[in-house]
Amino acid sequence: MPDMPEDPDRLLTVAVVGVAAVFVVALGVLGYVAASGNASTAEPMRDVQWRFDRVNDSHARIVHDGGPTVSPDGLMVSVDDIERHPTWRSETLSEGDSGVFRADAGSDVALLWERNRVDRVVLVRWTVPDGGEG
Repeated sequence: MPDMPEDPDRLLTVAVVGVAAVFVVALGVLGYVAASGNASTAEPMRDVQWRFDRVNDSHARIVHDGGPTVSPDGLMVSVDDIERHPTWRSETLSEGDSGVFRADAGSDVALLWERNRVDRVVLVRWTVPDGGEG
């Protein structure tokens, strides 16, 4: 039988399916790598113990109270749903290191860790007490 040229529509369909399959596999691999990277970097931050102290009538302090040394990058506080960035005294945070931020008595505070632009983790919550340290 003479060689018959293949149907051009069939070749196009096979090519499109092949490209789509490669694209799906590539997305899966990239998703796995991204998820694995986030999981491994999340663990040290989650293992830190944090403590809040009242500094004065208008400010509070967040203290690294034990656990691994971490970078303050991505750490922020939410005070009554308003983001604030503590003034950290060090480029890496280990036990005893602290940061100061504005917060009045009765304010609800959350220490947030921004893993990336869309993924934030609440590490600890606190309500600023009235008067004195707390």
